[in-house]
Amino acid sequence: MTTKDIERVAGDLGVMHHAQPRVVSLTQPTELGTLYSAEEIEQLCVCAHEHGLLVHMDGARIANATAALGGISSVRKFTVDAGVDVLTFGGTKNGLMYGEAVLYFPQGAARAQSYKDFSHENAQRALRYAPYARKQTTQLPSKMRFVSAQFAAVLNNDLWVQLGSSANEAAASLFDAVHSISSLELNDSPPVNSLYPTISPAHAEQLREVSFFWDWEPARHRVRWMTSWDTELSDVKAFADAVYRIVTSGAET
Repeated sequence: MTTKDIERVAGDLGVMHHAQPRVVSLTQPTELGTLYSAEEIEQLCVCAHEHGLLVHMDGARIANATAALGGISSVRKFTVDAGVDVLTFGGTKNGLMYGEAVLYFPQGAARAQSYKDFSHENAQRALRYAPYARKQTTQLPSKMRFVSAQFAAVLNNDLWVQLGSSANEAAASLFDAVHSISSLELNDSPPVNSLYPTISPAHAEQLREVSFFWDWEPARHRVRWMTSWDTELSDVKAFADAVYRIVTSGAET
């Protein structure tokens, strides 16, 4: 997403024939495994706030982004300091059984006030009614301690960043092991924990007997390989060996 994308949608504000946006939602890292820099996020937040829009960051994989952008010292720079108003802090994809924490940043609301009053009001209203929205959308489990205990564990000694770093390193190791296979079209080392190689359907079917993965762009035969917080180097080696054995064999049975 760029500021031009926000400007294009913001052009519909006040026009009754179009849906009226209120939130810009960013995913960090993106669904394509890329990262926004802190500067890029700040530019997007400034643009959104100028049009009275709030900024939400989908941080389902924020641990991977934090590890890739410099560690624990970087997370504030690309979230609250950049102007993000609401952050979903992911746990499910970083070692927790389940659970996401939603963080509302009053600083973001105060920053929005310098642009348009109704943007500030929107941010304050979201903060004030967040507990009620959580209840209304059935996101208030009666045994909250089972969710909280997981976050308490991964936040202790920055374990959540270590888990994200481990997943990133596993993806980098997989890239190093197989990127020389030209047909995969893997040109750049992944910044986080996902790779998007091109592979024939027949080869993909054989590889799924080793480890499951999703099709990503079926028309282009592109798939998605994900590494996790608990992916071991032995797992990487076993999968890489299978890739070489299947993809370079020339057989598509």
